[in-house]
Amino acid sequence: MTELDRASKNYLSQQIYELLPLIIILLIMSLIGSISTSALSTREQLRDYAVFSLCGLKKNRCILIGLMQSLICSVLAGIVSAAAMLILKAAAPERFYLSPDLLMISGVGAAALLFVIVSLTVPALMIGRYSIKDQLKSN
Repeated sequence: MTELDRASKNYLSQQIYELLPLIIILLIMSLIGSISTSALSTREQLRDYAVFSLCGLKKNRCILIGLMQSLICSVLAGIVSAAAMLILKAAAPERFYLSPDLLMISGVGAAALLFVIVSLTVPALMIGRYSIKDQLKSN
């Protein structure tokens, strides 16, 4: 049994090593997608941020609006993903092999945290760069 266990671990580590470039590429693509989504969302809302600033809201509070938007988006995406996983598992339990464990939940949590951090920094950079006059002219 110990030899079988050792051989299984060697095989799994070899498979993970072969999949590592794919995992890194997927991580880079998701990071680029997150930055692009946050930049496009902020660009579309620059006029709103300018109006909020004219009404007396500080730039830090405008950034918090974007943060709340990304938090709501992340929570809704998590709920939809969990519901889809439960529905698939109930519909075809013999064909659905994923079960949530600590590693999967921590990976999803890390991805959500990365999305929220990016969604906080991109608006901060974009809002801080433009004056209120430029923000009103943006659309």
